[in-house]
Amino acid sequence: MGKEVYGGNVGTKLYDQGVRAGALGLMINSIVLGFASLGVQFLAHKPRQVKKLWGVVNFLFAVCLAMTVLITKLAEHRRPSFGATNSPPMAIKVGALALFAILGIPLAMVVSVASGPWNHLFGGGNLPAFVLGAVAAAVSGVLSLVMLPSPPDDVTTTKAMTGKGFH
Repeated sequence: MGKEVYGGNVGTKLYDQGVRAGALGLMINSIVLGFASLGVQFLAHKPRQVKKLWGVVNFLFAVCLAMTVLITKLAEHRRPSFGATNSPPMAIKVGALALFAILGIPLAMVVSVASGPWNHLFGGGNLPAFVLGAVAAAVSGVLSLVMLPSPPDDVTTTKAMTGKGFH
């Protein structure tokens, strides 16, 4: 949000506003995910309905990802009219936050439907999902240490001294 929608650069006020708006969007996403996961349990009570629901939700997810491009391009197109130091128009902000909200629905499908077979496969409970998550996090940590390039020393020192992060 800070770069794509708000058009800010890291460390600027506009970028910080975009990051805050993105955090709000993630909170809205989590709320929608919670309610949608309750709905998934109701809608997917028959095996054939799970398949249909999974397909529809995947199409919804594809549309949402395409909408991120549209929102970004609209913000870029409108940026000359609202200036490089002002936040985007309310319609663009609302559209981006609405997109965050709608993305909670496909995420609820993944959390609610995909975790069920894993739990059943390993005897019930959430322990298998926690173990799988721990393994994935550990692999990700190792890959980040081994494969990602390190920033130059002057960049990390400058960022640490000013208190600005890398996002």
